[in-house]
Amino acid sequence: MRRSWYIGAFDLPWLAPLGWRYVPARRWPATLARLEGETLAVAPTWREDGRHGIKLYRANIGPRLARSRQRPATVPAHFIVPLRDPFFGRGLVAGTKARVDDLTIDEIDAGHWAMATHAPQVARLIDAYIAPRTRRAAATDTAS
Repeated sequence: MRRSWYIGAFDLPWLAPLGWRYVPARRWPATLARLEGETLAVAPTWREDGRHGIKLYRANIGPRLARSRQRPATVPAHFIVPLRDPFFGRGLVAGTKARVDDLTIDEIDAGHWAMATHAPQVARLIDAYIAPRTRRAAATDTAS
């Protein structure tokens, strides 16, 4: 929770949208570059994307925390943990081990936007995770 304090601010009815519009949105490209340690391409829709992102947090995080329940995963899960992410860390993944039967965790030396800054490495990890499962499924289909 220490890393994810900002999620609580997203639930404030008027503060988050207003705040995004007038404060962080203007600084977002520079803030993003500072967080990642490198300049990233910023989509022309980033202001609108931020507003929609806040709506996603509001619709999903608060209600789930308020009505938390154990929901074990019965399908394989793969987490790629960026070790330099100031918001998401090993602590968020650690609690899932007890609820996921088939869990694979890969760690990479990257920040929050690893999909943009380390795309080839992320793609290789995803491929390495999916390829054996695809081969097993194909073999099962052929055998039946």
